[in-house]
Parts: sequence; structure tokens; C-alpha cells
Amino acid sequence: MEKRTHLHASIGLPQAIALYIGAVLGSGVLLVPGLAAEIAGPASLLAWGLMAVFVLPMALSMGLLAAKFPHSGGVSHFVTKAFGAKAGTCVGWFFLMSVPIGAPVAALTGAGYLCAAMGWGRTYSWGSPLSLSLSGWSPISSA
Repeated sequence: MEKRTHLHASIGLPQAIALYIGAVLGSGVLLVPGLAAEIAGPASLLAWGLMAVFVLPMALSMGLLAAKFPHSGGVSHFVTKAFGAKAGTCVGWFFLMSVPIGAPVAALTGAGYLCAAMGWGRTYSWGSPLSLSLSGWSPISSA
């Protein structure tokens, strides 16, 4: 006799909104502030404040969609329901392609900030993410 277990739904609307904001901001939190401050100076703080206000409706709508249509497909599933299978497949592939492109950019950007803070040269900014990748160390797996 098999004992069936069910997953308990533990992510509510506030957690979904926080996850979505984290996903949208992602590596941009590492990369964009330096560029914005270089271009706009102190006005970049105002721009970040406005961005936070403007992202809330998008985060809220994604959280509400996830609550109404719980599915592991995420955005791809929502697009499929709204616009059909072809559009959903296209969005799914774009999201899939963004991970192998975005993860190295985030690693290199974070390593550049780390090397600048530690006073190391630019050579280390390429070597530190590479050595961590080759060693298999991850902040997620070590937690």
C-alpha cells in the first residue's frame, strides 16, 4: 500500500510578489546602479524609487495570476492561456534562454564588485566565478 503525500501550498501573495520582484530585478541590482549613478548622478536614486513604484503593479498582477492559475509553467503558462500555444512556447523558450545568458553576466558583475572591494585586479574578476563554478560551490547548496 502506497502512502500518498501532498505538497502544502505555503507561498502566499506577499511571497509571490517578493519572488517576482527578485526575479525581475535579478542581476540588474548588481549592474544598473553603477551605470545609473555614472550617467545621472544623485538623480539615479530618484529613478530607482520611481522604478520601485512602477514595478509593483506588474508584480501584483503576476502574483494574482500565479494564485489563480497555479502551474509550474509560470509566465509561459499565462501567455499560453491568453494567446495560445505558439506564443506560450515562444515565451517559454525565451525564458529558458535567459538563464544561461543571465547567470554568467550576474556572476561576472558580482565578481567585479567583489574584486573592486577587495582591491584585487581585473584578472580575478574573471577567475573567481570560474574557480567557484569549477569547484561546484554554490551559496544555495552551502546554506
